Amino acid sequence: MAQRKTKVFLGAFVNYTNAQNLNCLALADHLDKSKYEVLTCVGYSGDLPEEAIPGVRYLRMRYPAKIWRPLCFLRGLLWCDVAYLPKPENWQWCRFWLRVLRKPAFKTVEGAFIGTNLEKALALFGTKSALVDALMYTGHTYSITAAMTEPNRRTIGLETEARILYLGAETARFANAVRRTALTDVAIVGSNLYYKGLDDFFALAKRFPRLRFHVVGDGMGRVDPEAEAARLGLSNVVCHGRLAHGDLANLLRTVQLHIFPSRAEGFPKVTLECAAAGVSSLVYGDYGADEWITTGKDGFVVSTVEEMTEVVRGLLEHPERLDPLAENARKLARRFDWAIVVKDWESVVDDLAGQRE
Repeated sequence: MAQRKTKVFLGAFVNYTNAQNLNCLALADHLDKSKYEVLTCVGYSGDLPEEAIPGVRYLRMRYPAKIWRPLCFLRGLLWCDVAYLPKPENWQWCRFWLRVLRKPAFKTVEGAFIGTNLEKALALFGTKSALVDALMYTGHTYSITAAMTEPNRRTIGLETEARILYLGAETARFANAVRRTALTDVAIVGSNLYYKGLDDFFALAKRFPRLRFHVVGDGMGRVDPEAEAARLGLSNVVCHGRLAHGDLANLLRTVQLHIFPSRAEGFPKVTLECAAAGVSSLVYGDYGADEWITTGKDGFVVSTVEEMTEVVRGLLEHPERLDPLAENARKLARRFDWAIVVKDWESVVDDLAGQRE
């Protein structure tokens, strides 16, 4: 007799561009369908095409979202054995039904609550205690990097599980074998560039006028990268707006370095996507990027824009370093491919399903 599959509900709307939605889309794709049945949600106005993934069923959110979103989550909780609920929307509603239905669930914390991240969170939740309640309501909360555990314990009193649940990357979508022999093009890639250190990126563009500085993403209404580049007189900046995965992969074939001067991140998957394309990243170390990047081997972790300047100058003077960096970056990306890290997620699901039996 075949063993019953575990029913897993992924609480996100996977046809919208958002880090948590995209993580759930990747999980839906990579969870072992011989062991799990998977249910997730799609919205009525998503900016991504709906993907027909074998073994994955979808709940459809209709209009208006304020009514249909909680109904989708309730249907998912009624159906599942284990729920993964990463998003903050409707957390009190979900907490109520988890308790009534006695369903095990888990969530992830995807950032360190310091600086602007803490300011944004408090603007949304009001107080630190309310924020912690929203992060802990499932009873099983995991950090996605080790580096964020201590800052979150210190700033808001958040205690997460000892185990780290790393996110993965869809490395096959970006992989290429292009050799890097000279530094001519660099890029910044982000979904909200207002918070990603665009000022430092433009400061570097001013210091290196012969390099092309590509901007991928937008400022979400907070900053207009193209207008800001024009205001600063930066003729070496090319603004692409948001790019689909295929278009981004094509651009990365022409880029040798990803410069990502954000000060507050969780686990920026874009560094892994760039790494899969053979593009190493130059980042700040505030959020613990040296947990996965080894400076000088597969990328660079620095502290100031002056140190970023020195790295760029060094690569211009020693282009022979670029190709070894590219190959090691590809190796880094393969370590965090979803096909690898999904096993850790499956282990958590199995543990929670076993607690219910």
